[in-house]
Amino acid sequence: MATTVAHEQSGLIDGAVLTTAELGMPEAEEASGERQGPGGRVYRCCGRTWTRRSVVALLGGVSAVVAVALFVLIPVLLYYTLPVSYAQKIQAGSIVRRLEHLQDIADEHNGTRDDFSGGYAASVEYVEDQLKDNSHLRLEHDNFTYELFDVVIADCSLALATPHTVPFAYGSEFLVMWYSAPANETTAPISIVTGRGCEEADFASLRAGDIALVPGYVTADRTCTHDLKVQYANSKGAVAVVVYNVEGTDKPTNGYLLDAAPIPALGVTNAIGLLLATIPDAQLSFKVSSANTIIQSQNMYAKTKEGDSKTTVIVGAHLDAIVGAGVNDNGSGSMTLLEMASLLTNSRITRWIHNQLMFAWWGAEEQGLLGSIHYARSIMNTTRYSEIACNVNMDMLASVNFLTVVLNGSTAYNADPAVALGCGKLQKLFGEYFDDNDYHYELEQMHQWSDFAPFVYIGIAGNNVEAGASQLKTQQQQEWYGGLVNVAADPCYHQTCDRTNNLSEEALERHAKATAYVVQQVASQNNLMKYLYGEEGRHSANPAATSDAWRTAWGHFLWHNLNTPLGMPLKSVPPHLQ
Repeated sequence: MATTVAHEQSGLIDGAVLTTAELGMPEAEEASGERQGPGGRVYRCCGRTWTRRSVVALLGGVSAVVAVALFVLIPVLLYYTLPVSYAQKIQAGSIVRRLEHLQDIADEHNGTRDDFSGGYAASVEYVEDQLKDNSHLRLEHDNFTYELFDVVIADCSLALATPHTVPFAYGSEFLVMWYSAPANETTAPISIVTGRGCEEADFASLRAGDIALVPGYVTADRTCTHDLKVQYANSKGAVAVVVYNVEGTDKPTNGYLLDAAPIPALGVTNAIGLLLATIPDAQLSFKVSSANTIIQSQNMYAKTKEGDSKTTVIVGAHLDAIVGAGVNDNGSGSMTLLEMASLLTNSRITRWIHNQLMFAWWGAEEQGLLGSIHYARSIMNTTRYSEIACNVNMDMLASVNFLTVVLNGSTAYNADPAVALGCGKLQKLFGEYFDDNDYHYELEQMHQWSDFAPFVYIGIAGNNVEAGASQLKTQQQQEWYGGLVNVAADPCYHQTCDRTNNLSEEALERHAKATAYVVQQVASQNNLMKYLYGEEGRHSANPAATSDAWRTAWGHFLWHNLNTPLGMPLKSVPPHLQ
């Protein structure tokens, strides 16, 4: 009868009993308690006999399999779990291909993509067609109206009628003021307005039926304006207002009116104004051919379904051109925006979006930031205002003789210091990207002529990087960026030659990637409002710009449009302010 030996080896046998026959040991060995087999200590598990050597071999094989599996799986897991670098996904070549589509659109629409042409509408359709199947985005259209003032120069005239007929030349000697009333051929005596023409008493001697000759003084705080002069003259029964230049130049007063004038308003040179004031019983003949046309325009938005809508980051660029195809101004910004939105195609790409992104293609920027002003005024004094965290803007990223300019947040023209703090945060993020990539950049005082401006005016932080427009490159800038000294950053700025051969792919990629980096940083930020504005946050949604901002002609125009009641058309800005 075979003797049994009980073996207890934790984790290797489950109360198994090995016989001496199974071990291949003689009875004498078994009786003596020797438990060694040919391969070392012996175990029984899973229906077979194991030696220490075979167990070690098995574990080594398992370890090798696990190591190979981890070698394969860890990169895969990291690929699907770590955030994707938005900036690295941006490629200038892809944006350029989109710009070629914009060029084609312009060529198919009388060579232009301006806001009041079919070229702009076709540009909107192109953007929508590119994004309509993206399940991560929700598309919206936002319509608005504005007045476009137009002067038929060939049908306008101004001349001294008595005592001698002396015609004046349009452009060099006289101009029709923006939003002047039209008039058929009219001849009337001149009445000279006393003083500066800023007080109603200055118009006391004005006779009904006369033309008011007024000096062109305006005050820095905009309390004396051309609108006010027209208002006083009209109240006295004047048939027209002629404003002469007092700024020490030989140009005619190039004025504008914020409200459509009830009577014609013209500007003349200082020399003509003084001449008319010295001729007794002088009469003028004038004709003004002008019209206000109501234009229907639209913005287009693409909002991410991911992210908290109560801390929305607006990423915007104007889609319209002023003349021609507008490839750099601002196809470079609007097509970078389209590229950024198009990249958000799966959860791996979008998982970093903690705060909702709202991609905005603004209309009528070249008419005075009208699309972004329309949106800004629509959210003032609403709950939506408190949900917009900041605005990252793109305008002219690919200037062929480029610079790299970021706006200095500390110069933000809002009386709320929190707004400057937020603009400064965005400035620093742009700086981080350029510093990390050894790119030079410059800080410039925050201006008011791109689509971040309405947001800053109403207390929402904004900023952008820009590659330069008409400014001439200095020797120092040439050392920083290359290119040509004493040549404009964009030699085709606001000209029909702004086509696909008028861009720098180097500048486009550099500035597009920098913007994508900033967008990713703010969109992934926890507690974004505190990050931007500090513990106390920002304050009123009412336009709270500093008084200096309103003192410019451009700022005054923006202020007027921001305060235009909803439902009323906005005013397009005079060309000399664009």
